[in-house]
Parts: sequence; C-alpha cells; structure tokens
Amino acid sequence: MTLATDLTADERQAINAFLERNEGYFEYMYLDSVGRVTIGLGTMLPDAAAAHAIEFFREDPPAQHLGRGPHRPQPQRPTGPVTAAEINQQFNLVARGAEAQRAAGAAGFAARHYRTVTYLRITRQEGDRLRDQHLELDLAALQHIYGHFNDFPQAAKVALFDMCFNLGEGRNGTRARPGHPAQRATGLRAFVTMNAAINHDPPQWELAAQRSARHPIGGQRNADTAALFRRCVIPRGAQESPHLDGRPRRPAQAPAAQPPAGPGAPPVPGAGPVR
Repeated sequence: MTLATDLTADERQAINAFLERNEGYFEYMYLDSVGRVTIGLGTMLPDAAAAHAIEFFREDPPAQHLGRGPHRPQPQRPTGPVTAAEINQQFNLVARGAEAQRAAGAAGFAARHYRTVTYLRITRQEGDRLRDQHLELDLAALQHIYGHFNDFPQAAKVALFDMCFNLGEGRNGTRARPGHPAQRATGLRAFVTMNAAINHDPPQWELAAQRSARHPIGGQRNADTAALFRRCVIPRGAQESPHLDGRPRRPAQAPAAQPPAGPGAPPVPGAGPVR
C-alpha cells in the first residue's frame, strides 16, 4: 500500500501537478490563510517540534548595501548546522503573525511575505520528500474511505487526493448519547453525500461533482475538482465498466470474413482511461 505500487507513474505525475498548481510551493515556512505554519507544497507544521524533522539550511544573507539611502544592518546569523533552538526561534517568528493572518482571512499576507521573516530554507528534494510522506498517509486514508479506490479512473484519484491533502481524512460524525455530546464530521469524511455517491455501485460521479465544493477554498479550485469528477461520468448509452472505474467501454467488433485472431494478434482496443 504505497504510492509506487498502488499508483501508476502517470497518476503520480498528475496528482503532483494538480497539487502544486493549487497549493503552490515555498521553500520557507509561511502562514496559510487560517494562520497555520506551513512549508513546501502545503505541508502543515502543527508545532515547532514537527519542524525538527525537516532538513533546513540557511539562506545566504542579502548582499552588502552599496547604494544610496538608509541601510539597516542585518542581524548576525549563526554558523554551523541548523540547531533545534534555531528552528524553534524561526518557527515562532513566523507563527507570531497567526492572529493577524486569521483576522485578515483570504485578504491576509501572501506566502511570499514570509520570505523575509525567516531565513531557513529547504531544498526541492526535501520538499518533495515531505509531499510524498503526506501523500502516503492520504493514500491509506482514501483506500479506507473508498473500498474500490484503486479501480477509480485517474481523474477521480487526482480530485480525491487534492481534497484529502487539503482537508485531511477527518472523522465521522457521532450522535449525542448520555455523557457524550454529538460530534460533527470533519475533513474529507464530512462530505457524507459525496462519499456515499462515490461508494455507490456504480459510482455516481455527477452527484460527487455537485457535492464536492470546499469552503473557504477558492472557486476555481472547486470548479477544477468538480470537472475532474465529471470526466468520470459514463456517457448515456455506453456500457458500464465491470470494474467500477467509470470508464466507458465499446463492445469489441470482430472483422467480417476473417479467421479468429491468433495468440499473437493485438486485442481490439477499448476506450482509453479518462483523466
């Protein structure tokens, strides 16, 4: 149950491209729209301890000021390997703006603002490692929520990875009982109607598209996710796939007045996978 064994190279590439287009990639710590410290391709860091597992390096200080006008001397940076205390200090510098970021909402500081707040950086290789680590957990969650996830068409997998990466798996809601108040569902599990539509036999991709909108995610990202689900809809009159993958099949047509195909003859092609 790994990305390498359960997803094709094309699926991994499509998932990574869609995520990067929506999440962006930043080699330094920044605050997301709700004030959580984040790094790389949307990897959330709940506390400074989580940042200790990341391999940081120090960005070179700005070049010496040679022009006219006031010059603010740069504080002296430590030398040698990046220390846990240094990571704590830099994490807290970024986290300090969380209250203002949450208050500003979508109009808050862009991630680029934090480039000058912290000098710690990660390599692209480290960013990709964090992304893949995140996606491995998401894959396990998706396979748990959707019993036939591995059979879904590529477009559905991309949409669901984007939602799980962004929202987390979450938990199911519970009813109130003595001594235990009711709990609302969270994360991807809060999309009860969408999840039921996807787990239906066969999957109801149009209903999934209609019930996939996230808040306060931007309209374009929601529209793109819904469009991915709609790519999986079986056209009216097409034969349904026996593998629940949402891909239309065309019945094979044997050529007239020809002998049956031999063992080495190529099979009659069906419809290609829907992205």
